[in-house]
Amino acid sequence: MNTIIKDTSAQIAIRSSKASIFSIIAEHEQTPAWVSEVEKVRLLKDGSPKNGLGAIREVTFRPKLWTTVKEEIIAFTPHDGYQYKIIEGMPGLVDHLGQWSLENTADQKVLVTWKVHFEFKSFHWFRPFLSSFIKTFSDIQFSALDSLRNKVG
Repeated sequence: MNTIIKDTSAQIAIRSSKASIFSIIAEHEQTPAWVSEVEKVRLLKDGSPKNGLGAIREVTFRPKLWTTVKEEIIAFTPHDGYQYKIIEGMPGLVDHLGQWSLENTADQKVLVTWKVHFEFKSFHWFRPFLSSFIKTFSDIQFSALDSLRNKVG
């Protein structure tokens, strides 16, 4: 099957601790407090710990025509990051991986990286909107990281 791969990434250095930053990004239901384009996140299934490995969350977005998705936490390392994948709700999606990572820097900051990999079917009704969607999603990533820095600081 032919597919279209789109990757996005945003990064920011924040003067804070990994524990403080991780406590915000891993508290899924509080995401709308720092990602304005997210309307609501609801935990559908607890993981281990509650928001960790195996947790399933439902994410409702504010942008018009964006679908509500279900995501599963597939890797979870407290204070270092986590990975998630969309398991339901995105048209034409073949594969997905979202990844949050936190790394201490030499200047006592934390480098926060949010990477997302999308793979879509080549032929699908959503295809004409992919470039616009990826651009908007990338903008959201950078805006969210800036908001995260303000929330932590």
